[in-house]
Amino acid sequence: MPSRHHARMDSMSDDVKPITQRDSNFFNKLINKLINNLVNKWQLRKNFCAGIASIGEPRLAAAKKRFVSQILLRSLRVFGVPNAFLALGLLMNTQTLMAANLQVEVLDAQGMALPDAVVYAQPEFALPPAKNNQVAQIEQVGRKFVPLVTALQVGSQVSLPNNDTVRHHVYSFSAAKKFEVKLYSGVPSENVLFDKVGSVVLGCNIHDKMIGYIHVVDTPFFQKTDASGKAKLANLPKGKYQLKVWHFNVPQNAGVSERALQVSDSAQTLTIKVATKPSAQSGNPTKNFEASKDANY
Repeated sequence: MPSRHHARMDSMSDDVKPITQRDSNFFNKLINKLINNLVNKWQLRKNFCAGIASIGEPRLAAAKKRFVSQILLRSLRVFGVPNAFLALGLLMNTQTLMAANLQVEVLDAQGMALPDAVVYAQPEFALPPAKNNQVAQIEQVGRKFVPLVTALQVGSQVSLPNNDTVRHHVYSFSAAKKFEVKLYSGVPSENVLFDKVGSVVLGCNIHDKMIGYIHVVDTPFFQKTDASGKAKLANLPKGKYQLKVWHFNVPQNAGVSERALQVSDSAQTLTIKVATKPSAQSGNPTKNFEASKDANY
């Protein structure tokens, strides 16, 4: 005697009409688009290949279980075995990776909004390995480095185009990256690779008042505060972190502001006050910032 489960599956199978080639092509494109949207939305592209994915919050678990039997039956018929079980894995994976947003407001020693602070979350858990192909750009315009502060993930490259009518000689004596791009105009033939974490101070050997800062971090979760002193770290995976704030006007001996952070599935807002010193953005960077020493990070 057939079980109720088999009878239900036979009934569901009878409801499925034969699929034409046109239908098959349409549904294949549709499922690919849906999967790509899911991966992009939750920033799970790295984890996707490892089978770690999530399409919702815990409250959707019951709905996913009810839905999965129908998805599997129809996917087997429409998409074939590989794509059907891929869809099943996306729906039922037990290792759900949640994500949440973190809003951080950074204030200076006087309680005023602090722009150009680098806010970053250092995870206390392993992240999937990923190749870093990022290339940032720091221009020289009006005999200034633009932007003044650049945040990079370790392994990133920087292009240093000279858009002034005069030539520049860009250099750094910082321990995190010692380099020089000798007297030039236009765009240098090679980018500069930043393969070590830490703070880097840029200067020009021709124009002493030019100064720029680069802070290199070993995490993909970082942002620079805007004019209102705010930065948003989006889609942080659930887990434990060290939340750090770096600013070029914090005294060297004060180090980086740091606190423990626990990320759950809900958004958080934090305010961090850092002990800044009076602004000193002009002059030789080796005088304003101890570039020859290892910077805290």
